[in-house]
Amino acid sequence: MTESEHNQFTAIYNKYKKPLYNYLLKVMKNTWAVEDTVHNVFIKYFNSADTIADKTKTEYWLFKTARNEAFDYFRKNKIKPEEITEFIRMPESGTPETDVENEEMLAIINHTLDTMEPGMREVFILKEYSGLSYKEIAAVMEIPENLVKSRLFNVREKLRIVLKENFGDAL
Repeated sequence: MTESEHNQFTAIYNKYKKPLYNYLLKVMKNTWAVEDTVHNVFIKYFNSADTIADKTKTEYWLFKTARNEAFDYFRKNKIKPEEITEFIRMPESGTPETDVENEEMLAIINHTLDTMEPGMREVFILKEYSGLSYKEIAAVMEIPENLVKSRLFNVREKLRIVLKENFGDAL
């Protein structure tokens, strides 16, 4: 590996490690497994970097590989992806009143996401926590971009309705 290739790999690792980690943590909910999976993804990338013809698709390749690795983890551990609950962290405000309200809101969001089909949850996680574009999500999940938009709209609408029911005009 030349110094240029090493620098390129390091730049990609530094750019995508955190978004991949956040995505996998939301999907897998096991920090040890997530850390192993992120490292496996980058090992696979390191070994396959020469075969990726279009370097602009590196992000797609990384997230697609991470998704596949997560599903491999579920299969090996006999966990059904639809049984996985999402874990969303909300920033703490520092005041007891808003901390309690944030915890209540977090519980409601988690419960609402738990009732949704896995594809809906995954679109939401990829958009809101990994920051992928509609096009990137479509490539990772191998679904049409319009379906990504539709699913994301439906998840946001459902969350808005549920939060409004529970918190009224306070939002």
